[in-house]
Amino acid sequence: MRSSIEMDPNNNISLFDISTPGTLPVINKKAVEVAICAGLAVGGSVESWSTFDRKHYFYADLPAGYQITQKDNPIVKGGSISISLPTPDKKSFREKSVRLVQIQLEQDSGKSLHEHLPGKSLIDFARAGSPLLEIVSQPDLRSADETAEFLRKLQHLLQHIGVSRARMEEGEMRCDINVSINRPGEPMGIRSETKNLNSIRFVQKAIEYEVNRQINLLENGGKLERETRYFNVKDGTTSRTRSKEDEVDYRFLPDPDLPPLQLESGWVEDLAKKIPELPDALRKRIVATYHLSEYDAEQILNFGCIDFFEKSSVGTNPKRVASLIINDYAGILNRIDRKFGENLIVPEQLRELAEILEKNEIVARLGSEILQTLIQDRIADKPHRMPRDVMKALGMVSMSSDADFVRNLCQRVISENSKEVEEAKLKPRKLQYLVGQVLKESQGKADPRTALKIIK
Repeated sequence: MRSSIEMDPNNNISLFDISTPGTLPVINKKAVEVAICAGLAVGGSVESWSTFDRKHYFYADLPAGYQITQKDNPIVKGGSISISLPTPDKKSFREKSVRLVQIQLEQDSGKSLHEHLPGKSLIDFARAGSPLLEIVSQPDLRSADETAEFLRKLQHLLQHIGVSRARMEEGEMRCDINVSINRPGEPMGIRSETKNLNSIRFVQKAIEYEVNRQINLLENGGKLERETRYFNVKDGTTSRTRSKEDEVDYRFLPDPDLPPLQLESGWVEDLAKKIPELPDALRKRIVATYHLSEYDAEQILNFGCIDFFEKSSVGTNPKRVASLIINDYAGILNRIDRKFGENLIVPEQLRELAEILEKNEIVARLGSEILQTLIQDRIADKPHRMPRDVMKALGMVSMSSDADFVRNLCQRVISENSKEVEEAKLKPRKLQYLVGQVLKESQGKADPRTALKIIK
């Protein structure tokens, strides 16, 4: 089934979505399962008993005049997400724990579109009535960069445990940001809420704009109000949509059509067993087991290819495998707009390529060329080949592994550059020029370390 972002506006609408009289809500079991798994993943308390409330307010994208939510007794309470932030000198990272208030099940509203007709808003009800998981954080984030890192961490966590693809550009994950400013030592100021941001970059821009707007308003004698705003993608500004009512004005009351949700402990325990090793634990294990740097482990984790990395590292140097994934494979995929999940090479191929490079049979640049050829083979649905097959087909073996070949090239370069040879005897850095000439003669296929050793 396609997501609402892929559909024409106001398609796939049910009678309940537009609040037709006589229609009633039904609890979605899959949504409950997703909420439980998300709660377990963030270390929250999954409540065995939770209730649903009606949050009353009038807005055009909410045809019933109220939203089904969980105000007082949500399905998950507490939890936290740890983020890594660079230190001021950019040489290391510091950990920060962002506390969560709760995770609640809600009914999604329609989508208000403000940018199509000047001065008017259009409404798309395609997503109205769908189950929505809202994750509420404590006010622990202090900058746009911290917020961006928090969202990246949350997005990857949800993808990793399989509860959502969390693709913001396709509406599968959205963010409402509350921004307030205050001087050191003073209480938090009046906050604004900018809703339905569908890009981490937009979140950063909206926060930066809101901070500057609020500072300028106060410094010029203005007064802040609680209000809801929306982000203008074209110019990076925010605009007011409506005043933000206090909670008392929402007239919360228990939803009479939905009974309390009572969870069986056995179901929660079964779901807990199905949750894979979580990213933070994975990162620590990868660093300890394979002696990777924190940065390399984080990169591989973000690419979502831990299993691929571990299978490729069997019997060879895992650091070499990590380097191939981060510096070569990822770059190639980015250039051709493909994803790791497409499995364009298999672990056996990357493992053999790592072994070839470990034995200095070819230079690193040629390793990237082999990798690209293997990927192109897969895309073109050509017969399966291994790296050594590609080496042979491209004529790399004799040129890179034959020490006599490199020695002959070095002798030729020395004889043709007598002036530079004499200078190198006094200035060792001139040796790099001679090595460069060897690489040029070999069309980049000679090993520079071997060439330097021979020239010396």
